[in-house]
Amino acid sequence: MKRKYWWIFGAIQLLGLLSAIEGLLLLEDPVMFGLSLLLLLPGTLVSFPLSTLGHVGTHWPIWTVYPIAVIANVLLFAVASSLVARVRKSK
Repeated sequence: MKRKYWWIFGAIQLLGLLSAIEGLLLLEDPVMFGLSLLLLLPGTLVSFPLSTLGHVGTHWPIWTVYPIAVIANVLLFAVASSLVARVRKSK
């Protein structure tokens, strides 16, 4: 994919992380916390089993959801962009 799409993806990830910081640390606002989980959605679904939100037996802090979510989102976006490039190349 083009660099423009990677910049848009990075901006969405950064916006999700900033709303997480605001929702968890600064204002302790559940709406901003929910917005951050929504902006980082595919990665949060991957990271839920590793956090206290999705599994009661873990003792990791809640902020560990976000690094795992961002890494999972980058990997998923890289796979999607390579598949799009392969399909466009075959046409």
